[in-house]
Amino acid sequence: MTDVDSNACWIKRSMFQRAERRLFMMDNAKFNVRLLEIVMPLTDLTDLVVDKPLPAKLAEAAKAAGITTVVA
Repeated sequence: MTDVDSNACWIKRSMFQRAERRLFMMDNAKFNVRLLEIVMPLTDLTDLVVDKPLPAKLAEAAKAAGITTVVA
């Protein structure tokens, strides 16, 4: 997970550190996009909600990390 706003990143990190579940919602336009700063690695997520199925490599990485992925 990446972001262009460093100020937003530290807030997101703080929220995720305190959360029992770390859920991230994203649309397919964000698949495989890298921005200025890493918020947290994919492996730190517990749940991922997307609007379309993940590309194969990203789906494999999410599965290997034990992330529950929901297409909504």
